[in-house]
Amino acid sequence: SMFQSGSAVIRPEARQAFAQVTESLRSLPNMLEISGHTDAKPFPSRAGTYTNWELSADRANAARRLMEGFGFPAPQIKSVVGKAAQELK
Repeated sequence: SMFQSGSAVIRPEARQAFAQVTESLRSLPNMLEISGHTDAKPFPSRAGTYTNWELSADRANAARRLMEGFGFPAPQIKSVVGKAAQELK
């Protein structure tokens, strides 16, 4: 997994995968859509305001920031979306 359960911090070992993916994608002209997901475990809400929706969006933004840091062109990012646990694989 790229993230620990309940966290939006990218694991150190996943950073290398992001670096390789970014290297492959940044020379292409395509627009990129980044989706964040969570597992099906209930997320303990922080005073009812932080849910799997916020966590998944935070994960997508963490991926975006990291990829931009690795040189992916920001204008080629079409969307950053949180999906919570709606599309489990």
